[in-house]
Amino acid sequence: RMGFDCPSAWKSPGCSQTAGYKVFDESSLFGRDSKIREASNDTIENAQAWCTSNESCVGFASDEKKGIITFYSKNIVIFDVEITDGSDSYKVYMKNGPVGLAER
Repeated sequence: RMGFDCPSAWKSPGCSQTAGYKVFDESSLFGRDSKIREASNDTIENAQAWCTSNESCVGFASDEKKGIITFYSKNIVIFDVEITDGSDSYKVYMKNGPVGLAER
């Protein structure tokens, strides 16, 4: 299930250089000391706009049941949680590379 588009090595051959997000269903993120924001009852469109305009944001995780979106900077791990009860409410949105505004 890995395969998001080169968030750290964006100059690598074959790395996507388009704006937008890669979506991972039934997945979650973990990053010690890399949470940069948490929003309640916000829309995915607003979350994408906030993350796109924030250069330190590389992606976010959405828990639709709890209505919480958590934004992350660097050094994160993506987890496949599809065997967990209620996993269909979890989604991860990772920026397509590159993540910096100047490089996009």
